[in-house]
Amino acid sequence: MTEFYIKEIYNEIDRCTTEIVIETLPATTNLSGEVKLDGWCGTFNDTATYAHGVYETLEEAQAVVKRMFSDFQACSNRVHFNIFGFDYSDIPSVVRVYKHQDKLEM
Repeated sequence: MTEFYIKEIYNEIDRCTTEIVIETLPATTNLSGEVKLDGWCGTFNDTATYAHGVYETLEEAQAVVKRMFSDFQACSNRVHFNIFGFDYSDIPSVVRVYKHQDKLEM
């Protein structure tokens, strides 16, 4: 059975969330690589990752994203360049990417 994990990508310099990602792999801490289901996972290059739970269905994860991040909308596909310059289509575990509606790239 596939589980779905929500990850928040937060820019420390701009002090804002840049992306929300639903994946089939859990977040891990950036130093130990330990799986983290909730809370701060670490910061790299002024970008923090936060885990926001594990869900049994994609629909359940999407509902949580909609509730927690109401100003975010799903990108039309997984191909989206993040702040490090790679696109999410290179990551097979990524199911859905959300951006703030003011920064949404369709």
